[in-house]
Amino acid sequence: MVRRRTHPVNKPSRRQTGEVGGAVRGQTMSDDGSALHFQSFQQNRLLLRLLRDRTIHRIVTQPHAVEWLAPDGTRHRHVPQFVIERDDGTIEIHEVVSTVRNGDGDRRASERAEALRLYCEQQDLKYMSHEEDSLPEGAELANLQALIMFRSRCHFNAIVADATWKLLHSVAGGPVLIGVLVDRLAADLALDTGVIVGTLGYLLWHSELETNLRRLLFFDGTLTPLATVKLPASAEREGTFK
Repeated sequence: MVRRRTHPVNKPSRRQTGEVGGAVRGQTMSDDGSALHFQSFQQNRLLLRLLRDRTIHRIVTQPHAVEWLAPDGTRHRHVPQFVIERDDGTIEIHEVVSTVRNGDGDRRASERAEALRLYCEQQDLKYMSHEEDSLPEGAELANLQALIMFRSRCHFNAIVADATWKLLHSVAGGPVLIGVLVDRLAADLALDTGVIVGTLGYLLWHSELETNLRRLLFFDGTLTPLATVKLPASAEREGTFK
């Protein structure tokens, strides 16, 4: 039997973030200003991917506890890591699952996953599990950690965005070396490179520009010479960025 606890679950405060018992805990903010908590480095990696997904309307962390009765008669409870609502109204539970377990840990993880699947069936939700080795790592992780700093609209400059689209459109959408693009925009617009990089970072985070995330965009605070950007097909069709 699986049921949901009706009373709210306490959430970590800002003072509770940091490294606790070897686990990385912390929080970031959603686009609507709500606090989003993560309880491990792996959860943070998944959260970065979810935050960048343009089909997701809302993300909630630690929304409620799910309780179930194990085959041996013991009662257990688990707080789902992330609940997301997509633009089409679909609601999903997303969980990071470890690929390194053994013995009792394996059994408990299997029971918990089955309980969450059953709960989702009962509530007309989707259950999505993510193995650790499927999460962003290496250059992709480093790029997401850098680009999230530009996700606020305050980094967006409409003049730079318009000039970027026109420049890329003139070369069939790209790809173009990002350093060459920055130099050209700086010369044409007579703007500080910080304004240009900020706008490009915003467009990249929000997928208005495309790049190969498995190649480093930044190194030691500087754009890497071989990183490229191009227009997505949607921008080519619409004739502008959103």
